[in-house]
Amino acid sequence: MKKHSLLLLFLGLSLLYVLTHLWGLTSLPVFADEAIYIRWSQLIIDNWRQYLFFPLNDGKTPLFMWLLVPFQFIFSDKLYAARFVSVLIGYFELVLFFLLLKKLTKSKAVIFFGSLLVCILPFWYFHHRMALTEALLGLTVTVSIYGAVTLSQVKKHVQKKMNRSELYAGALIAAGVGLGMLTKIPALLSLPSLYVLLLLDTNADKKYLFRKALILSGGIFSGLLVFALLKLSPSFSQLFSRGGDFLYPISEIVQGRIWNNFARIPHYTYFFMWYLTFPALLFVLFGMFITSVQRKVHIFFWAGVLVCVPIIVLGKVVHPRYFFPAVAYFTVAIALSFGGIVQYFETFEKRLLIRVGLTLGMALLVSNLVTQSFAFIIPNMFNADATPFVKEDRFQYLEGWSSGHGTRQLTEYLWYTSQTESIALATEGSFGTLPDAILMYQHRKNVEGIYVEGVSFPTTEFPEAFVARAKTFDQVWYVANEDRIKMDVSDFPVIAKYCRPYDAPCLVVWDISKVVK
Repeated sequence: MKKHSLLLLFLGLSLLYVLTHLWGLTSLPVFADEAIYIRWSQLIIDNWRQYLFFPLNDGKTPLFMWLLVPFQFIFSDKLYAARFVSVLIGYFELVLFFLLLKKLTKSKAVIFFGSLLVCILPFWYFHHRMALTEALLGLTVTVSIYGAVTLSQVKKHVQKKMNRSELYAGALIAAGVGLGMLTKIPALLSLPSLYVLLLLDTNADKKYLFRKALILSGGIFSGLLVFALLKLSPSFSQLFSRGGDFLYPISEIVQGRIWNNFARIPHYTYFFMWYLTFPALLFVLFGMFITSVQRKVHIFFWAGVLVCVPIIVLGKVVHPRYFFPAVAYFTVAIALSFGGIVQYFETFEKRLLIRVGLTLGMALLVSNLVTQSFAFIIPNMFNADATPFVKEDRFQYLEGWSSGHGTRQLTEYLWYTSQTESIALATEGSFGTLPDAILMYQHRKNVEGIYVEGVSFPTTEFPEAFVARAKTFDQVWYVANEDRIKMDVSDFPVIAKYCRPYDAPCLVVWDISKVVK
């Protein structure tokens, strides 16, 4: 029984993962980026020759969109299909993380606890249920970490040629880097941290450490060559075109912007306190001072910090998910710290009162971590509007224009009405939640009586091309967020209104048939 106890623990974690991640998967309405990615995958389905590399035009690499394609055929609910891909990716993350911890420690408690963190910590949980690139990026970063840890554990040998273990580690690093870059450009941020992991080898002399650094560099270079294959697409030049939307130029940073960005560090730290939980960060703090694990804890913690530094220094617009590539490093540090604390307690075997007190303290921290995690998980499963997000995420997913509240209901109402009357629908903006979320739900359905077109934002008048075509339809509607209207809509009859939580602006549908016709 003891021989298979670890396997049984993993099976238990797998069951927990499936139950918590598949239940209420579409409870949260579609988010803007999800709608865009799903729509791109549908365009690939319609005409792959034209759209296979279409994401490059918006500065995105296409691997995640490619993965979405087959699942759009499997499930009728397009949002469920896309989020199911992230759940599947998250399960592979759980398996790989389990194996990574087995490589780093023999403690079953640490392996189980670290794997449990991947199941329940809000940072992991949320992104494993969203059709965003973060889940796949996290998995590729973990593959690279696994490769770097494997390389750090290769024992010194006299042969000049690479042995099997070194080749295997290099291949893993190349796979992680290559797939990561095909997933999202910020995969670059994790590359310097991989060199930090080589310090896990305490026995290598400088010469052999340099050899390992060369092997690591070779793996990274091979991965970048895979990414370079995208140059075959004419759209490759557009890949870095949107960097200015999210990053300050170096000239501004040098001129003093860096100090303003550093002032945000406490706020960014709060993201981690909320989504990795405060008790987990306390574990890391304690682990840094426990002799048996402090070296490993420091290595993984500072490797994670190194991932965050470019975001902090250069970030113009910074949301919590941008720090996701660092989460794997921090989670390993948390798990190892937990193991170190448990080991430390064992030194008080003959001092019962101290050991009981420390055990109670530890139990309190673990229970608090689990409680805080499920305080996020349960609302997200059953009533996503009540999910305790930080301020930035609450705006993105629940309150702002990027939230998909009302889009599913509008699409159903649109389709129902089109059974008796043809409808032309103009949407606020031509990219994002509107119109992509509406078009997403209509893919591969009979929508002969529906015409949807995104118009310019802010909308001050309706384009002539739309007006000309809309005149041939029985009804003409306009949908927009009530707080982003730049035209007088007082004379337009309101057809429907879908309001967001926390008294946030509503999505409103107006009848503009008289205006157009």
